[in-house]
Amino acid sequence: MKADALLTPPITMKRPKRSDRASVMQGIDDIADLEHALDVRRGFFNDLLNADDWTFVVKGHAFLESACALMLAAALGQPRLRDIFAALEMSDARCGKIAFIKALRLFNERERRFVRTLSELRNQVVHNVGHAHFSLRDHLASAPSERRMNIVDALAIVKLRMTVGSKHFNSVEATLREPKLVAWHSLLHCTTRIYLETIAGENRRGEFDRLMARLLQKGPRKLTRMMATKLMNSALGIAPSSRRSPQR
Repeated sequence: MKADALLTPPITMKRPKRSDRASVMQGIDDIADLEHALDVRRGFFNDLLNADDWTFVVKGHAFLESACALMLAAALGQPRLRDIFAALEMSDARCGKIAFIKALRLFNERERRFVRTLSELRNQVVHNVGHAHFSLRDHLASAPSERRMNIVDALAIVKLRMTVGSKHFNSVEATLREPKLVAWHSLLHCTTRIYLETIAGENRRGEFDRLMARLLQKGPRKLTRMMATKLMNSALGIAPSSRRSPQR
């Protein structure tokens, strides 16, 4: 068993209440709503922010692994695949979770880069007992200049600026000063994306099941060409075209 499995239980999804649908469409701004939707303990993200850097990296990565397995299974409309996705390595570019995420276009390049960087940091800290007191700030300070800037850029999906007293810090300076805070915001960004992609996948599966039920009820002779096209598009997640046929 992976050490991560001892830290974060498998993520499940709660369907939004009818009154919550507007917030689903707009994205989730309230962290408590996000925790409720993903069925994680209330206060999980706040505790993660206040944890030491070692715990943040390991637990944050474990959470992403579980949430990404949920998202991938939902995107393919097959919840039974979740345990199979959960067993895959996170950042293997050929056959890991991130390879499927890229192929299905669930994360953009910046989001995938954040995941890969968090995976690299996680692998460094869990495989060396000397990293029990790991500090992101010290890690960045000791890294070669090019490597340091690559990590800084990868951690900041959302470019944050910071003001302390009368002093202003740009995105790079803010990340060097408070790397865990910046990475925490990026983790929330990815989590919101996972939630919305999971809802979208479940909706596509629901539409597919409804169309299949109509087919079984009416029989193949009633399956018109238009319905067949709609069935295929729904299965592939293709939005219906809004273009009209040219008039003759």
